[in-house]
Amino acid sequence: MTKSILLATCDRQLEIDLITYFQQDAFTIQTIRRGHKVVLEILENDYDFLIVDHFLEGLSGEELIQIVRRSRPQIPIIYITEKEDFEKSKHIMEEGILLRLFKPFDPYEYTFLRDLINFQGNNLN
Repeated sequence: MTKSILLATCDRQLEIDLITYFQQDAFTIQTIRRGHKVVLEILENDYDFLIVDHFLEGLSGEELIQIVRRSRPQIPIIYITEKEDFEKSKHIMEEGILLRLFKPFDPYEYTFLRDLINFQGNNLN
């Protein structure tokens, strides 16, 4: 079964890398850059996963996660941030995110992320 991922990021290179990597396994990825549009999209459509970059237009990734948690508490969320944001982003773990990753990724992290989504997606059925 194809898994659907909503990717919320303004980072064009991250978007290209994730789409390229996940298309190998027939994932469906929708990318949105504006935080408020992500909220509307997640309310109108069902996604298997939400990948949120800290940097978005209009809302921070942290603000977006707090809003999404109220409307879609069960959706697995993967949060991406810069390494230097480590201390500032610690509290985001309290929002029940599945995983927090730091940019830039290495090839092993892409593989880990894909495997995690495959494993979690299989457990959602």
